[in-house]
Amino acid sequence: MGRVEFLHAASLDGVPVVDMSDEEIAEEVRRVILDRAVVNAGPLVALSLAGRLDLLPALFEEFWIPDTVFREVAVAGLGHPLHGEHRRERGRRIAHQVYGLPLKGAAGLLVEARRCGLLNDLRSTLLDLKRVGYYLSDAVIEGACKAAELH
Repeated sequence: MGRVEFLHAASLDGVPVVDMSDEEIAEEVRRVILDRAVVNAGPLVALSLAGRLDLLPALFEEFWIPDTVFREVAVAGLGHPLHGEHRRERGRRIAHQVYGLPLKGAAGLLVEARRCGLLNDLRSTLLDLKRVGYYLSDAVIEGACKAAELH
């Protein structure tokens, strides 16, 4: 059975059918995934340092900041260090493995903002973050800039 026959048979069985190209499906999946997010401390701190917390409501229909993340960021804002890379990686692993959530760090969110036309100069923003002490490797910066160009 070919694709057209399959879609027709599915529609006759009462299955809602939307005929979309692979590119349209990928765009729709990307849009739906970006509708909601749970924001981790790293991206929250980075967006705050960049003066771009406005990107969160622009990128997401809904976003949640867990109490533990809020406390961690509030403590960091009072001059106390964040709890380190190990804890952030553990949180990312739990979000992905347990809840099946896609992961995006600060650089990934800024790439998405650039793709959506919400950020003019991605490289400058990433370099400014690095200058003020937010850890971003040169490889992450280059990868983010290339990813933004590919879209």
